[in-house]
Amino acid sequence: MQQGAIQLRMDLHDEQGLLNNGKVYLQADNIDLKPWFSQWLRDQTGLKSADFSLAAWLNIESGDITGGDVFFSRGGAQWQDGDEQHRLDVSKLTMRLSQQGGGWQLDVPRLDIATDGDSWAPGALSLFWQPEKKPAVRAGSSG
Repeated sequence: MQQGAIQLRMDLHDEQGLLNNGKVYLQADNIDLKPWFSQWLRDQTGLKSADFSLAAWLNIESGDITGGDVFFSRGGAQWQDGDEQHRLDVSKLTMRLSQQGGGWQLDVPRLDIATDGDSWAPGALSLFWQPEKKPAVRAGSSG
């Protein structure tokens, strides 16, 4: 039995002989996202399923993803917490990811989410992740 379908389109142009700038478009219908999560996350959350339909547009600059948009038309995840089963459902949920300096900004302008059949209150979500700055290592001799 086949589950899901993915369409991928790329609009890339070359710079110095490499196709490294442009956009990538992905449309996925009824895709199981569970395998994309780490084993540790699956074990810690009791994740049983994560099936979604989505479209994504990714911006590529110099071969790196610099941002993009994701639209979840519908989907849901199920997990187990002890003896209790839970479900998260999304419908028409949009996300914007953008590179900000050395970090990443994630914006969800409208939360259309339900947990165990109960809709969340209207709201929005913004997150910013900045990687830890490591101190510079100095080269030198000890003596």
